[in-house]
Amino acid sequence: MSTPNALVLARLKDEPGAEARFFALFSGCPHVVLEDKGRIETDLLKEYAQKIRVRLFEAADHSFFRKRHSTGRSARIMRDAIVDICLLNQADMVLAHLSERFSPDRSSPAEYNEAVYSFSSELSAFLAGSGGLSMFCLKMGGEYHLFLAGNSATLAAGTLYDVIPTFLDLAGLSKPDEMKGTSLII
Repeated sequence: MSTPNALVLARLKDEPGAEARFFALFSGCPHVVLEDKGRIETDLLKEYAQKIRVRLFEAADHSFFRKRHSTGRSARIMRDAIVDICLLNQADMVLAHLSERFSPDRSSPAEYNEAVYSFSSELSAFLAGSGGLSMFCLKMGGEYHLFLAGNSATLAAGTLYDVIPTFLDLAGLSKPDEMKGTSLII
């Protein structure tokens, strides 16, 4: 089995220069701004993966997170867990929901954004080097941005509903009928 593809969801905190760092990180990667309509249907992704027996590793659901960890430490723990899962070929897809596990209210914007940035850069570099790709849906400055790392596909405009169908398309799977969106891959 090849390295799984990873979907990373995160929200940046307002901080001067934070958005520019992420645009520089993903320069040259396919990118689209999503219309803020609907939602990202992670619940349907989990149900669908179970139905078709696709192994989905949802990093944010695991017990290795403890509230006493700093935001940076939580990011490193999640990154290491994902890398281990990929190296051991124990998943077909990876979902990393940083917004649910990081503590944006208990850390400064700079610390929080640095943790998200480090996680994103290290995970995308690892996956690209091992044959997988990563898709990042990041809320920055009130807008949702979708970036593909490790893939040169062209993206169409879309909404939040289209995030999971696009991820499934990249993984070579068709979306279930109950999902409202469509793949943005042209």
